[in-house]
Amino acid sequence: MPLAIYYPLSDKGTATIDVCGLNRRQLMDGRRRARNIVAFCLRAWAAADRQNQDARLKEITQVIREQPFGDVCQAMLRQAVAPGAELIFSDAEVAGLEPDMLAYLRTPEVRSALLR
Repeated sequence: MPLAIYYPLSDKGTATIDVCGLNRRQLMDGRRRARNIVAFCLRAWAAADRQNQDARLKEITQVIREQPFGDVCQAMLRQAVAPGAELIFSDAEVAGLEPDMLAYLRTPEVRSALLR
């Protein structure tokens, strides 16, 4: 299941995806880029956290929150604690970014900083 594709959970979801064109190439590419940005920011967040750089943590949090496709981060945070999260985050498309990203997404400090 490719990461950037929306899959419907109901007939209404199917209609919404189709009518809004949510699986257009441009939007899927944006969601992939957003996921990579979040992953890179989470690595920077972990480094800043280890060094007790509170100002840097706030800056990284703002970057994640204000990026285009910010809803991707919210979805990642929800999926990180859902059943099957290991499978969702093991996609070969993001090889090299795992397994750290899932661990960071489950960290209470990260969740409290980023969940809206």
